[in-house]
Amino acid sequence: MEIKVYRPANPTLKPFIECFYTLKRTPDEASVKYVAFPSIFSMVCLNANTEIEFANNNLVFANSRTNTLENTLICDFDYSGWIKYEGAADEIVIYFKPLGLNAFLDKTLRSYVTSFFMRFEPYDDYKASMLEIFSVNDDEKRIEHLEDYWSSKLRGFDHPFLQNVVDKIMSEDFHGSISDLAARHGISRTTLIKHFDLHICTTPSQFKKIVRFRDAMKRHRNKIADQNLSGISHDADYFDQSHMIKDFKSLTKLSPKSFFSQISKIEDGQINWLFL
Repeated sequence: MEIKVYRPANPTLKPFIECFYTLKRTPDEASVKYVAFPSIFSMVCLNANTEIEFANNNLVFANSRTNTLENTLICDFDYSGWIKYEGAADEIVIYFKPLGLNAFLDKTLRSYVTSFFMRFEPYDDYKASMLEIFSVNDDEKRIEHLEDYWSSKLRGFDHPFLQNVVDKIMSEDFHGSISDLAARHGISRTTLIKHFDLHICTTPSQFKKIVRFRDAMKRHRNKIADQNLSGISHDADYFDQSHMIKDFKSLTKLSPKSFFSQISKIEDGQINWLFL
């Protein structure tokens, strides 16, 4: 299995798209299964010649001889599930920043989301354009064409407070509550929850939990100051180590110690999977 990560080259896309990654498997490769963990990103997935089976938060991508392209959206992904690849695979995933996909849509993100995984064709020309892009064999050229396509759909996203709230939660100096954040912007907690649901498809509290989890994972990966679990829990804004253990188990079903001992780092730690 070959995985490559690409950062947006087009400066107009950088505020909205975190990265693209490509995944290739040959027909003779053995099946592979891994655990995918909660994310703050919305992911648009493109899979060529693939049949997808979805049940109980788990996904199976099986190679199909039919000349098809599956277009899917993964969003509101707030607890772990496993993903399995069977046979050959040809996939591109676009990671949109927490509010990024809204900048390309006519309606709110929630309008497109009925479950954490669903078919996604937001424009009349979307399917035909994606098929044309996949007719190109070179991945770098595909990414260039994808950037051109999404640039043509860019509408922008201007919200009176959400971007500020998201940036604050994701900053290292945030140690307040969700109610504090709402009060700073002159709104109620209920209003903040409503707008998070419309444009990010999760709650502020769950978003904060996932940000802490991802921060702890990054700190462990980078071994910042040779921290132990207690140091990571403190610097990742957990109340204490028990709080971190509780959150990790709710998101991954594993303790931090068990999780970190099993995690696999791909593309210099840009992708983190736990293989089964």
